[in-house]
Amino acid sequence: MSSSKSLLPAGMSPAGFLYPAALCAFMVRHGLTKKSLAPSGALAATFVGIGTFTNSPYVFGSILLTFYLSSSKLTKWASELGILNKSWPTLITTFKKVPPGTNGGVSPLGLGASLGGGLLIGITAAISIIVQLAVEAPISWSSGNGLTGLDTFTGSLNFKFLGALVLAGAGAGLFGSLLDSVLGATVQKSNYSTKKKVITYKAPEKDDEIKAISGLDILDNHQVNFFSSLIIAVATGYLSLKTLF
Repeated sequence: MSSSKSLLPAGMSPAGFLYPAALCAFMVRHGLTKKSLAPSGALAATFVGIGTFTNSPYVFGSILLTFYLSSSKLTKWASELGILNKSWPTLITTFKKVPPGTNGGVSPLGLGASLGGGLLIGITAAISIIVQLAVEAPISWSSGNGLTGLDTFTGSLNFKFLGALVLAGAGAGLFGSLLDSVLGATVQKSNYSTKKKVITYKAPEKDDEIKAISGLDILDNHQVNFFSSLIIAVATGYLSLKTLF
């Protein structure tokens, strides 16, 4: 009698697979309902989510879920802060004031939001590791040695590593935003409509004049986001290996 090989991760039962699958279903449904995910994006999110949530340590799943749930809220939060910012943003390459919406334009409020978002991810990672260590170190009483489980838990904490996680998250958020702005100001074109008084990517209408503000027409917004995220991820991983090991 032949036995079929399970497609589940090693040591995972079908029942244990239900929780990661439910999380992925929630993320996909939420994204499709809020129109933040296209069908192709929902399919990609399903594969990424299943691969992340079914593996230990669970810090990666916690980070992914925190980023997903907070990103749309923080984006709306950032939009509201932009309204509070009375002055025009500054182009990161020339330090000149540019119209709101210009690629490469930065403001103290925007940079602060990027720093706060990275800090949130770093804190989430540290808390997730602490919680998993606490769960995996059973606390039991011992008449001679006290709380042996507590001793095991506290002894397993590496505060240097946890602190580095928080700092790495904050640094990646800030420098990722700066890199994104540099790319946006140099290889992504920004045009200004003198009629509508806004940054536009459309052809000029009648009686409208389009002025080039900055950048070359090489990459679009999605490509800039991809390359800046890739560069920061690789750089952060490399620096973490050099610093901690």
